[in-house]
Amino acid sequence: MERPGLRDLARNTFHVMVIGAAGELVFTMAGYVVNGRRANLKSSSVNDTLFFDSALKAEKEAVKVH
Repeated sequence: MERPGLRDLARNTFHVMVIGAAGELVFTMAGYVVNGRRANLKSSSVNDTLFFDSALKAEKEAVKVH
């Protein structure tokens, strides 16, 4: 007999966070941006830097395709 309440409780309690390779790449890039010399960066500055880096890479890929 299935107990939906128990199933949902277990799913919420024992969830496993799964991220793909793209997510791992973002964490790696963030590690390069926020290092010992830049430890006091605001989160908005880190986000802007990561966004700009990904935009540059996307532009380079688009140029390669054409």
